[in-house]
Amino acid sequence: MTRKSLISLCMLATLPSVAGKALAQCDIYWPNIPDLDQKRTPSGSIDGLPGGGDMYCAPVAAVNLMAYISRHGFPFAMTGANGSENWQSNSNYAKATNNSAMMGTLMGTHPVNGTSGGLASGLSLFMLTHGLAGNFSSFGIYKSGNQYPSPMSAFVLMSMGSLEETCYGRYSLQGSQWVRGGGHCVTIQHIFGACTTTPQFGIRNPVASDSTTMQSPFVTQPLNLTKHTRNFGGTNATAWDFPIDNPDGKIRVIDQIQCVTTNFLLCVDPVFGKPKLHFALSFAKAPITLDLDTGNAGPVLSMDFDFTTASAVVITDETGPSPSKLLMLQPGNTPVEVAVFDRPPDWVKTNRHGEVYIKVGNSIERHRIDEGRPVLLNTFIPPVPPDAAAFDDQTDEIVLLNVASRRLMRHSRSGTPMSNQSLPSGFVLTGTPLIDIHPGEHKPFITSTGSPGVMRINVDPASGRLVNGGIIAVNELVRPTGLQIGDNGHLFVLCDGSVREFEQGASGGWMLSPASAFAHHRSILSAGGLFMLRSRTNYDPAQHDNPGWLDIPGGEDVLTGVLDCPADFNLDGAVDFFDYDDYVRCFEGQACPRGRDADFNDDGTVDFFDYDAFVVAFEEGC
Repeated sequence: MTRKSLISLCMLATLPSVAGKALAQCDIYWPNIPDLDQKRTPSGSIDGLPGGGDMYCAPVAAVNLMAYISRHGFPFAMTGANGSENWQSNSNYAKATNNSAMMGTLMGTHPVNGTSGGLASGLSLFMLTHGLAGNFSSFGIYKSGNQYPSPMSAFVLMSMGSLEETCYGRYSLQGSQWVRGGGHCVTIQHIFGACTTTPQFGIRNPVASDSTTMQSPFVTQPLNLTKHTRNFGGTNATAWDFPIDNPDGKIRVIDQIQCVTTNFLLCVDPVFGKPKLHFALSFAKAPITLDLDTGNAGPVLSMDFDFTTASAVVITDETGPSPSKLLMLQPGNTPVEVAVFDRPPDWVKTNRHGEVYIKVGNSIERHRIDEGRPVLLNTFIPPVPPDAAAFDDQTDEIVLLNVASRRLMRHSRSGTPMSNQSLPSGFVLTGTPLIDIHPGEHKPFITSTGSPGVMRINVDPASGRLVNGGIIAVNELVRPTGLQIGDNGHLFVLCDGSVREFEQGASGGWMLSPASAFAHHRSILSAGGLFMLRSRTNYDPAQHDNPGWLDIPGGEDVLTGVLDCPADFNLDGAVDFFDYDDYVRCFEGQACPRGRDADFNDDGTVDFFDYDAFVVAFEEGC
């Protein structure tokens, strides 16, 4: 791959919208997140959940997210919904039960044994079957090795618009090690003080209910987190605890975060040379664009996005006195300089485990980023230098493409050669090559800046050879400089600086998608590669597929919470003139209470309708 082809990159990623001023603060509050009950037993004509819902914390915490999306422009996110439901009303109790049962089925929730490895995949499948895949994706972030999810990563994702469910494990001391023995899942409504030593999560706890046949009032339970370093299963790691006082002697440690996010484009601004986020749709508090700061580093050569740390991973070119660097970027934060290179690498890629692969010369280095510093895991040299790379999340293999010798190579996560095969003949590859792996079919799709379309590559079952699985040639698919396949199987191509979405019609032919979420990004002036961070999870059966990782009820069923009261704008537990004064100041663009903004009716804009809605709520009281 030539240096020139790496100068301006555009990646399609799936992160959510940014909530106004939240990125400059450490507080974020999402109003109107539902608080559905998991304990649901049959009563007359009212259906319940299997096992009375005792084991349904994970599905119900996820359905809270879908119910919110359904109320914000996507009614089809919930089966049987029309988008106007008040989910606290018992008139919608049956709809909530049916959707929770469906989510539990897709997650593989057992009425006795709870939910294990199907949490992330089940949520993604629910979104796919409800028509959300073109606009939203999901991330499943599990504890991996000595890396545990942090409040700061959760805050960055949430402040960018992510809806989140978190799960904590119950760890008991066995000898000198802490071992997980089940867990519990809740929905996050707010995060306060994320950059302090004692951040607070405001949670919607599905197990805290007064009835098993009627919806309980919505309640937020504030929990202050504490940070500790302990021996977890033989490895010292730093993690965050929920300070739940329980006589069982177990600690509650955050070890999972599930996010539902909107798609965005990550590009290089052609004027300033800085990475820029272009959001795909207007959802809740979505902005139009957001810049990422690279400090005094040189121009961007290559970029990827690591969902496990909510960071763009960027390689910059050397310029003047500044050498080539590897940076990790988060919106609103200063860049983290991970490494400095003697000479610029060709490209950077991240796998679903958050490991960073860097091509330097003919070699590929595999790193783990630990507290902002690279830890070299190993180096491997493919048979021929790869010009492009993509990951197959099903096998954890890195798939490498070489144009000169027309080779497609597969290597294991650690770099062990798995296959080295010739590409099918008859398809022109000139200029900069592009490759992606279909998330459902797990087949490579390849093209180049000089190709007359995109070729799907199949494997002949008899010979095992690579064969032409069909060429996608559409008039609008010209001079591609970026390629990605979405969760819904649609083809996203960056052509002449604009993103174009293609889908297969009923007859099997490909055409421009008539209702693309990216139609308003026709004029993005950026050349280079396109990357879509679709639904991914770092779930690893070797670590997480055991009884200790079941999400089942424990002794902390009911915690003290605060009843929802819209007029309590400053969230101090009382409705008084201070709420009115605080809202007026916020509405006029002055200081707002922590995590709040003036968008009172939660429609994504601030206008007189918000002021009017607050006055009505204030006069009604609680």
